[in-house]
Amino acid sequence: MPTEVKLPELGENVESGQVVRIMVAPGDVIESGQSIIELETDKAAIEVPASAGGTVEAVLVKMGDVVEVGQVLLTLADGAAAAAKPSDGRKPSVTGPRAAEAESSTPSAPPPPAAKPDSEAAVARAEKDAVAVDEDEPSAPASPPARAASKAAPHAAPRAPEPPPVQPPAEPRSAEPGDTEAGGADEASSPVPSRLAPAPPSVRRLARELGLDVNRVPGSGPAGRVSLEDVKAHARRLLTSAPPRAPSPERAATAGGGAVPPLPDFAEWGEIERQPMSNVRRLTAERMSRAWSVIPQVTNFDHADVTELEALRKRFAETHRQRGVRLTLTPIILKAASIALTEMPQLNASIDMERQEIVLKHYRHIAVAVDTDRGLLVPVVRDVDAKGVLALAREVEDLAKRAREKKIQVPELRGASFTVTNLGGIGGSGFSPIVNHPEVAVLGVARGEWTPRFQNGSFVPRLMLPLALSYDHRLVDGADGARFLRRMAALLEDPLCFLLDGA
Repeated sequence: MPTEVKLPELGENVESGQVVRIMVAPGDVIESGQSIIELETDKAAIEVPASAGGTVEAVLVKMGDVVEVGQVLLTLADGAAAAAKPSDGRKPSVTGPRAAEAESSTPSAPPPPAAKPDSEAAVARAEKDAVAVDEDEPSAPASPPARAASKAAPHAAPRAPEPPPVQPPAEPRSAEPGDTEAGGADEASSPVPSRLAPAPPSVRRLARELGLDVNRVPGSGPAGRVSLEDVKAHARRLLTSAPPRAPSPERAATAGGGAVPPLPDFAEWGEIERQPMSNVRRLTAERMSRAWSVIPQVTNFDHADVTELEALRKRFAETHRQRGVRLTLTPIILKAASIALTEMPQLNASIDMERQEIVLKHYRHIAVAVDTDRGLLVPVVRDVDAKGVLALAREVEDLAKRAREKKIQVPELRGASFTVTNLGGIGGSGFSPIVNHPEVAVLGVARGEWTPRFQNGSFVPRLMLPLALSYDHRLVDGADGARFLRRMAALLEDPLCFLLDGA
């Protein structure tokens, strides 16, 4: 009977994650403890280890799936047999069906002689530290490939024959469709290697951040083990030996459907520094690129006179602060938006082009953009229409605090039907927000400004709040956008019509 490998406990308050990488395929032979998938949670990227070893029979998840603790990830055809198989103490250099054939035809050999203490210490230090690829070069004149070769030499001589490591990159070739714009060969489009390279998580993470497939990096350690230095040397070889490539169709589509030209060598004009993207920043970039390429967006602008509203807010702010509630403008805007969305349901919808249908949502779950040190997170306030302003103020403050403290849960970031992003606390006279697919509209709020307004025959100072509504023009017409902003302005200019309701 197949052995099921389930998603284990991921840590305190982490119940699910999104699959961002699948590291095994049907037919692969894996060991217990080997990384099989990578999950993106609200806190970090996690490589999930297998709870048993054996031959992968079926992978039951796919890229983009949200999986929960206890869910079956894959099944093993012979998990129990593989777990009972005696081991010689060394990790195999290859996995998969080809690895099994290679091991059966390779004579057994005694373990290799122990490495020199100074070499072992250097390898251990390299495996513990995720060093950036742009560190300063040592003063020795040896090139990166030469250093890698010299590092591998002490292990190569005394060892018995065993499956060869991945071959070094082929000679530079001319650009072809599917190659990357980074200057190296597009490893994802080349033939799949016959084994999974033995490498610690820190090495796999560095290779992933550099856009490399660790299974194609020549390993200089025992049994072809890949170190951080091997990854960096491989990256340098690709950058220095291969001509610029055209972007792959997938990357071109993600970037907006057009070809992305290769970046110039910025170091030609001065000192530069490269930093790997955080997981939050990478996901934000991918989703915004997808939204920009899929949604034909239009932005309408308007102003709301919030002079009376601001006076009322300040009047009661201290009283509510003593009760533990911080009354800001954001929960008031959320409440107004829920009323406007109820009256104009086409902005609280999604469009299904495949089925030629409009999905109208009978709930008002509004996401609120929160600025954190990891990037932009957008927790969701649910059922805004059923809550009063003070209740919304408590919930918004709690969600924002937990988002900044990395305690927000993945389900709390999903399921929004509309988004509000308020930059008034930072400044600016206005901006054009990007719709978050599959939503069809987002409201941007900038800082209020005192402006002279002509009233009753004279100019008087009024506090004007800039509003910007970006929307999917496939579903929302310009007149709809203008009416929505006018309704928002009317609600904010006459707050008594909703502030006292359930407050």
